[in-house]
Amino acid sequence: MTVSASEVDLVLRAAGVTQGCSRLPPDLGSSRTQVFVLDDVVVKFAREPASVRMVRERDALALLRDSGLPVPVLLADGARPDGRRWVVMTRLPGRPPAGAGRPGHEVDEGLADQLGHLAARLHRATTPPGFGTWSRDPGIPLVAEHRQRIDQVAREARSSQVVAPAEVDEVVALLVGLEGALRTAPTAPVLAHRDLQPRNVLVDGRGTITALVDFEAAGGGDPAEDFGRIGLDWTTPAFAAFCKGYRDGGGRLDGDVAARVTYHVLYLALLILDGIGGYRPEYLDAARTAIRRAAAGGRAVIRG
Repeated sequence: MTVSASEVDLVLRAAGVTQGCSRLPPDLGSSRTQVFVLDDVVVKFAREPASVRMVRERDALALLRDSGLPVPVLLADGARPDGRRWVVMTRLPGRPPAGAGRPGHEVDEGLADQLGHLAARLHRATTPPGFGTWSRDPGIPLVAEHRQRIDQVAREARSSQVVAPAEVDEVVALLVGLEGALRTAPTAPVLAHRDLQPRNVLVDGRGTITALVDFEAAGGGDPAEDFGRIGLDWTTPAFAAFCKGYRDGGGRLDGDVAARVTYHVLYLALLILDGIGGYRPEYLDAARTAIRRAAAGGRAVIRG
């Protein structure tokens, strides 16, 4: 179901934005979200009534309002009559970095280092009230939250038929085998972005990050979750640069972090088997390589 210019205009008014919307700009969203960029604001609509993507974005931005991080300011949020939620936020300066459309593990080392610093700042900036989408499932433990996520994605992956069910089952088994490592995560959650990669930052003309955007997957979680996108291939210099940037930025890596990063890489691999790999074969190849490494007993190498 599409959004009309008049509906965008209504939510702009609700946000107190004087700029109207007489003509609908291009939809820059995804299969799950519609995104409209205007002069000074960004408007997002969930495509499905049951989606919590806008809830996550709203909760994360509300928590980060006074953090000093380069993130949008939440102006308003609400729901359409059919239940599909929306958010309005400020538009930040900058442009996508070079190679933003490539897989996260292919980022150049300079940007990877900046992303590591930014992840460390994000994790220190605030403490969410709970793990997961805390306004929906208050008090859920970290392990239980990840079990829910894995069960849902695995069901979708088996029905999507991008790969054979046996491949999905292998990843689930590996995740179950590594689940114990999650108990070595900090007992208090950090705000994990969960999609930290070049396509979700903006940079200036010198390549310096000016904005971190797209908190639709964010939640209270394990700091190691934000290593998953760059760590899909943990053998690259980019991943080493990300780890170094994280530590140089004051990030702490406690407990069995190598196993936890491997766990989160495998969760990303499961997401790729669910759908991304059907139209982005380069992601599928990288996911299968990561699965083979983990199945052979390999663990992410945390350097820097």
